[in-house]
Amino acid sequence: MSTILLFSPYQSFSQQDKFEIIGQTMTHDPTICALEPNTTILDAWKKLSKYTRGAVLDWETQLNQQTRTRDVWNMELQLIPLEKQTHEIKCDITIEFLPKPQNKEEEFVVLGYTINNKQNDADIVIYFLNIELERVDYTEPANDPGYYYSIVEWIPSYADYLIPSEPLTMTIKHEIGHALGLGHYISYDDDALQKWQDGVQRPPSIMIPIEPTKVISADITPLDVEKLIQIYGRDGFYSEEIVDEIYESKIGHERVALPDWIRNNAKWWSDGIISDKDFASGIEFMIKNDIITVEITGTNSFSTEQKIPDWVKSNAKWWSEYLIPSEEFVKGLQFLVKSGIIQV
Repeated sequence: MSTILLFSPYQSFSQQDKFEIIGQTMTHDPTICALEPNTTILDAWKKLSKYTRGAVLDWETQLNQQTRTRDVWNMELQLIPLEKQTHEIKCDITIEFLPKPQNKEEEFVVLGYTINNKQNDADIVIYFLNIELERVDYTEPANDPGYYYSIVEWIPSYADYLIPSEPLTMTIKHEIGHALGLGHYISYDDDALQKWQDGVQRPPSIMIPIEPTKVISADITPLDVEKLIQIYGRDGFYSEEIVDEIYESKIGHERVALPDWIRNNAKWWSDGIISDKDFASGIEFMIKNDIITVEITGTNSFSTEQKIPDWVKSNAKWWSEYLIPSEEFVKGLQFLVKSGIIQV
């Protein structure tokens, strides 16, 4: 379960900021169902519908812009009124709006949470009542007689109206990010964290943990979009079909299964960490053990005179970084076999 919680103070470590990754949660274009809440607040459903529609559209638009595609990344939003919620609703992502947490311990701490039950099945809960802070001034006696401490305390309470549009939309975008496979964006920079919480500096990600009583202003950034592209590839939610964490594609007329660990080999090879011969030997091993199947036309073993073309190495690098689909990487493997660079 992914939950927006209060920040705990971080120690200053020499660690880089990072994403917590949930992983690929969708295997097709997701259908998102937003459920109308049972509330007497005027125009609440109208506003919540608008904010949800904007959040979904923003994710779609930025994913398509980042991959320079059109209508590849699609999410269908269905707005479900109260009277239709008794029927069976088939959704990949369900968004439920509640006034406030039912658990007292989560009050004024949690703005929403996401539960990824399994692939294509995520539940989001968004709390929509605004939080007001009342200032209370009082004194307490000090240790020295005749002296007192002057104390200011801010007491939170739930109002009878919606959270303003910007933070509410931000929360919806944040939770959709969790449902699509992004964890929180974690920073070990105390100074940056404070600036984000105080609204002085815009955070680098919509996925930072959010404190309800702070003025954080976060939005979807290229960093968030690129991380999703690394999870799914550049061709939308359909780009990689996961079966038991095996990436599948086609080569020739046969089906080829590409275990995810091959990405590490491809990256190491493209970075010069392992040699052409070592990389070719790894591919040869997979072919001989029926991990992948290709048409056999060459019988020559690898030699140092048979240099692997640069375009094959470029494809390997781009594939290891999720910049091209498996099909393009596999074309390089097919070439290596047909040209006899790899012996099978």
